[in-house]
Amino acid sequence: MKTIDKTMAGLLALSILLNLALAFKVHSLRAAVTRTELIAVGAKIGEIRVRTSAGAPVTLSFDHAPRSTVLYILSRTCTWSARNLASIKNLAGLGASQYRFRGISLRSEGLSEYLAAAGYPFEVYTDVRDDDLRKYHLGSTPETIVVDRGGKVVKAWIGAYQDSVKDDVDRFFGRPSDSAALRRPKN
Repeated sequence: MKTIDKTMAGLLALSILLNLALAFKVHSLRAAVTRTELIAVGAKIGEIRVRTSAGAPVTLSFDHAPRSTVLYILSRTCTWSARNLASIKNLAGLGASQYRFRGISLRSEGLSEYLAAAGYPFEVYTDVRDDDLRKYHLGSTPETIVVDRGGKVVKAWIGAYQDSVKDDVDRFFGRPSDSAALRRPKN
């Protein structure tokens, strides 16, 4: 009986230690998420060096673009990116005549297969250079950034289009909940 008590006490102590370690890890992850910075409205985006899903190098330029650009940052492994897939596809469909839509995946592994299955209605690039990731604060998914024809950030959101983010996105693009037509960008 005493052996069982010692074993149970040992398991309890181990469980407590594991729970404390897990709590510390969750706390540090929350702190990292809280520190995520969104690019500032008014900031200038010059060029972002990326690769196509096939691996070809491309430079995304925002200066003198034919239309304002909606830059959508995603990850195929991000649950929130997956939850937002229908919303960004809907937004891109409604706004294609007024905005250029460009996607950037933060992960390149398995991207071609994912893109074929997901059916994004715009080109999705990957392999952003580290200095561009830092410079433009491209680390959260999903992230949506509206850039005017001069390369200036007009609006930016982090998160799936739910709750207040959805309301703000809908207001910005001039669409009520029933997804009416988008307003023209101010350029």
